[in-house]
Amino acid sequence: MPPLSSANAIKSCSASRLSLVGAARCKPFRSRFVTPSGRPNGSGGRCRLADAGTAVTGSDLIASISAEAERCGKSIYLFGSRPQVLNKASRLLQERNAGLTIAGVFAPPQGFDPTSEYARHCIATIGRSGADLCFVALGAPKQELFADHGGSLLPNTSFVCIGAGLDFIAGAQVRAPYWMQRWGLEWLWRAGSDPQRLLYRYLLW
Repeated sequence: MPPLSSANAIKSCSASRLSLVGAARCKPFRSRFVTPSGRPNGSGGRCRLADAGTAVTGSDLIASISAEAERCGKSIYLFGSRPQVLNKASRLLQERNAGLTIAGVFAPPQGFDPTSEYARHCIATIGRSGADLCFVALGAPKQELFADHGGSLLPNTSFVCIGAGLDFIAGAQVRAPYWMQRWGLEWLWRAGSDPQRLLYRYLLW
């Protein structure tokens, strides 16, 4: 990835298995950079990856990009998840990166349509905040659709799709054990933690 000091370093970046398959099947998935969150994503994928041999989760992206944003004086907007998660994640990110500016946070209501007029209003709010970068935590495929929509309306703002990354930082969800992360099985851990919502989606895709 290019450094955040460039005007629009990251158009959008997605890290989940659903995102990778969506990128191959659906035209609106136009991420400039795509990183695999587990080894199954990097093997046999039908879209070009930033580095198919390296697993990079949403939480990993948040930590490294936030540190770089603080170093470069760039501000970040947190979008998605739930209000209590955003507030705690915002506080923790600023504690870990003393000079980091959080331009704003917002959790859209349940049933949020990433291509709606309301989404356009949310994007305008992000633009007015002056944020240089927006972490999008809506889950696939909503976050990729929102990031693509946002990128087209705010060409100078970068959008990074990070799935449950903010939930992990805030402690709202527990990450898989290290050995599962190492072997690319974090998706299986997540499916087991929320089978009604995720298991069928993983099997379908």
